[in-house]
Amino acid sequence: MTLNEALLDGRVYIRKAWINSHNPNQVAVQFIQEIPRDLQGTPQNLISLAQGNESFNTQRVVTIFSFRKDIAEKHFKQIPFDNSEKGEPICADDIFGCKVSIQVVENFTKHPKSLKQEPKKNPANNRLIKGRDVDGKLKPIYRHTTLIQGHANHKFIKAEYESYTEEGVANDIADSL
Repeated sequence: MTLNEALLDGRVYIRKAWINSHNPNQVAVQFIQEIPRDLQGTPQNLISLAQGNESFNTQRVVTIFSFRKDIAEKHFKQIPFDNSEKGEPICADDIFGCKVSIQVVENFTKHPKSLKQEPKKNPANNRLIKGRDVDGKLKPIYRHTTLIQGHANHKFIKAEYESYTEEGVANDIADSL
């Protein structure tokens, strides 16, 4: 079974691992999970069905978690590795011995420890994805992911567009498919 096939079951898997370049006694492990998109109150679900693109109803999220090197070596045959294209999928539940999820929280602030984090962008046109804050101002959305024990309680912000012309919205939706 490939990683892509395994992800269809909704569980968290390990995508890759590498020695932390800032601390060689730590191993950075990237986890991946396929989760439902938050499409409530949007036309995207109907559009994706009309276009025959059912995969639009889910999204893949990742997070990085650090292991002490000697503990990582007990769980993984070799470090570094990348299971993105080949290799036996490793389920995070098996590593931790409990249900594990990636929790997504969106807000309007960059992670304080991140030097490189950028707001969400539409991959089709590279435009910033924005939402309305509590004051109604349109602001770029930042996504934060965390590996947690148990089931996730995602907090998404509804994406909005600066222009609500019929053509503008149609183009934005078409770009996202």
